[in-house]
Amino acid sequence: MESGHDIAIYFDPPPDSSLKMKWLTDNPRMLCASPAYLQRRGSLSSVSDLAVHDNVVAGPVQQEIWRSIAGKGAAPRVTLSTNDGELARAWVLDGAGIVIKSSWEVADDIPTGRLQPVLPGLSLPASTIAAVYLPAQGETAKVRSCLDFLARHLKDPKTALL
Repeated sequence: MESGHDIAIYFDPPPDSSLKMKWLTDNPRMLCASPAYLQRRGSLSSVSDLAVHDNVVAGPVQQEIWRSIAGKGAAPRVTLSTNDGELARAWVLDGAGIVIKSSWEVADDIPTGRLQPVLPGLSLPASTIAAVYLPAQGETAKVRSCLDFLARHLKDPKTALL
């Protein structure tokens, strides 16, 4: 906001602040890996299989999700960790292991076969996509119009206009 932007978009919970927040949509998450990795290391049939696979973590929210997976009877082995989601995606595309990604982040990779879902029946918490803005800016027509547009069009990653 200090840089002059009217709206910021957050994935996952936005920081606590004096900013106003508008929830836009939930973004489902999934485990995925490259076909080359799965061919080399084998497919998974249960959560406990994660203990013998290479797992990539991107950021503190994903660390919490991996801990919750561990609570389901698996102790996932983290082999690479970063706070950069794009770097984690690049590592996984290169065959480094299994990663948690949101549907939006892999919307192009899954249909083209660059990445494959892993344990698709495993339910992971969705990330929140929210807009934050200064309270006074929420009164302006341009911000209200943009927020309404985003709320209408961010319902489905296949039809999003981003």
